[in-house]
Amino acid sequence: MISTSYYKIKCSSDLIGVAACGGVKNIYSMIVGTSMGMNLKNIKDNKNLNTAAALFNQSIKEMRYFIKKIGGQESTVMDLAGIGDLYVSCTGGRNSKMGKFIGMGLTYKNAKKNKMPNETVEGADLIFDIGKKIINDFTSKELPLISSFIKALIHNTKFKIEKKFFL
Repeated sequence: MISTSYYKIKCSSDLIGVAACGGVKNIYSMIVGTSMGMNLKNIKDNKNLNTAAALFNQSIKEMRYFIKKIGGQESTVMDLAGIGDLYVSCTGGRNSKMGKFIGMGLTYKNAKKNKMPNETVEGADLIFDIGKKIINDFTSKELPLISSFIKALIHNTKFKIEKKFFL
């Protein structure tokens, strides 16, 4: 098998949940990454970590709702394919890096062109592929965080964290 002492393979019968978590966690890791850009002046006192924790928590809530509604199992979100993969993506990688630039006040297109021109950002690619479908199939009350982020990227506007994101 491909398991190692530090990487374990776990079987799942939830194909929908595992596949969907693998995609949407890229979007949510961008969103969590925005907190690092928004609070650069507060890095010394770790205020950005409180914002990141709130965004991470809301991301999990929305992922659970989304996965269940499309036919997956909520338990998948609470396991390695969901929360585990989201955590890893939030702590490093291209999606969280792009989120940081967006959090600094750049639009996606500006950040992509000037900060990450030759890098693939899977979360953004997914937004441009299926973002409009998510907006059409879910209300901003059901998925406030991802809905607002999708709209910011699609319309090339700045993303701002709002109280309404936190259910």
